[in-house]
Amino acid sequence: TERQVPANASLVGQHRIASTYSPEIAFELADDFMPALRPVTRDGQAGSVQLSWNALPKATGYYAWAMATGAEPISLVKVLLLLGIIGCVAGLKLLH
Repeated sequence: TERQVPANASLVGQHRIASTYSPEIAFELADDFMPALRPVTRDGQAGSVQLSWNALPKATGYYAWAMATGAEPISLVKVLLLLGIIGCVAGLKLLH
């Protein structure tokens, strides 16, 4: 089930991530959530779709690129790789 983050939620404070397969990570966040990302799509040439979004004052930078021809089926591996890229970008943002 999908759960929404409450409007008064905050990430400020100390955090700890622990698992049985990687070293423990402890960190403290002084900044809170970034402003909302508001994506906009437009139809491009040859059936492509252009994606853009609003400027985010706290963001260091984002770059995402994906391509599909429609001839290839979606696979779990492709979805996991794309999610991995998104996770890496989010992790870099936590470090800066």
